[in-house]
Order: sequence, then C-alpha cells, then structure tokens
Amino acid sequence: MTLRFVVGAGEAGERLDRALSDLAGVPRAQVRRWIDDGRVRLGGKIVRASRAVVEGDELEAEPPEVRRGPW
Repeated sequence: MTLRFVVGAGEAGERLDRALSDLAGVPRAQVRRWIDDGRVRLGGKIVRASRAVVEGDELEAEPPEVRRGPW
C-alpha cells in the first residue's frame, strides 16, 4: 500500500521525517525507519530525513506490511 501526501503550508519548512510523521499520523521513529529502508520518496526521489520540505512537495511512502501473529 502506498501512502501519498502533498505538503501544505503547515508542514512547509519542516524536516521530511517530521512532516511525514504529522501527515501520516505515525511516530517519527517509524518514519525514520521507512526513510532509512528507502521506502519514502519526495518528488519521486529517495532523500534524507533531514531534507526540508516545501509547500506542494509530493511525498510517497510504502510502509512494510504489518505481520500478525497466529493468535
């Protein structure tokens, strides 16, 4: 499942990891793992977590599938 977001004025100027965390509603540490694993793209390119985003940037994230136990 691919998550897609467009950076708004409220996230503009933020670090990529912080902005995506806010947009996706997941912890920043989880977003960092996605970025480190190459699962996040900004404008179609893999970038560092520290990159600042600007209004209108398109973010795509492909989080890993959640594995559930046999219980």
